[in-house]
Amino acid sequence: MTPKQRFFADEYIANKGNATDAARKAGYKVPTASGKENLQKPPIQKYIKSRTEPILEELKVTGDEVIREIASIAFGRVQEGYSKKTNLMTNEVELEMRYEHTADTENRLKALEILGRHLQLFTDKSEVQISGTVTFVDDVPLEDDDD
Repeated sequence: MTPKQRFFADEYIANKGNATDAARKAGYKVPTASGKENLQKPPIQKYIKSRTEPILEELKVTGDEVIREIASIAFGRVQEGYSKKTNLMTNEVELEMRYEHTADTENRLKALEILGRHLQLFTDKSEVQISGTVTFVDDVPLEDDDD
């Protein structure tokens, strides 16, 4: 992996998955195409995975927990939040606040869409598995066969 690709991957992780922005910051001339292209490269995928897995492991985040949280948002359950205001000059916390809120309709619909896709409720394609032998029979007479 080149230093430029490593910079792209680090930026991609830092900005929470915006490939175009990461490519722009890494100096690619066509950021949108380069970002998508870089994400397809196995060395970059492996590097990103190696950097993000320890973070997720440390947080003990599992797929089940993510789905539970999405469902919580989708069904309008109360969410807890935390906010703090820090003085950037002194680095002192000036205000800390805990609060509760419910996601707005737009975010609830988005969460429902994500959940529905995960449960494959909205698939346009159907996956079909067939076992055995398929035989095609050509028994339709041609128009010339009537003579």
